[in-house]
Amino acid sequence: MSKNFDFGGHVTDAEILSADVSIQFFSGIDIELPISNNDYKNANLTNINKLKEIINKSE
Repeated sequence: MSKNFDFGGHVTDAEILSADVSIQFFSGIDIELPISNNDYKNANLTNINKLKEIINKSE
């Protein structure tokens, strides 16, 4: 997330003390991936322990 909150990001760590939860059902979702970006195409996501580092770097 940017400091001025003009775009979001991934939540990679949180502690929730209390919450109200609601569910919204979707029939579909469109996702655009940067398939022409070499860093994206060559990213090695097999090491789950480095996933937080990889996500932070990509944002």
